[in-house]
Amino acid sequence: MNNTKITLPTKVTIGYQTITLTQLDTIISNNVGEQLGSYVAGPPAIIYLDKSIIEKGGPVALNLLMHELNHHVEYACSLEDSEEELRVTAYANLWTEIWTRSELKEWLLAQVK
Repeated sequence: MNNTKITLPTKVTIGYQTITLTQLDTIISNNVGEQLGSYVAGPPAIIYLDKSIIEKGGPVALNLLMHELNHHVEYACSLEDSEEELRVTAYANLWTEIWTRSELKEWLLAQVK
């Protein structure tokens, strides 16, 4: 599935924070960094993503981006030692914002079509 008609934005604003989305060449991402994505809390907050996965689009790209954004939820909401209900509420609130109001909305919807 190729959903490159809608390109991944270079940033996403969640609440008061802007996270830069940076795509890396697969060799750098996987072979050097030994990962497909990475979250750096910053400031500035940056998410690094394997470019080939994002370009292919679909569920794998969606999963990669959501995984890295979940690291942001953990950091931004200070959830490390929180109880389950607080964690679940934080994820629901931030994912609702991402899916309905963020710069990622159109790209995300294109990946599930």
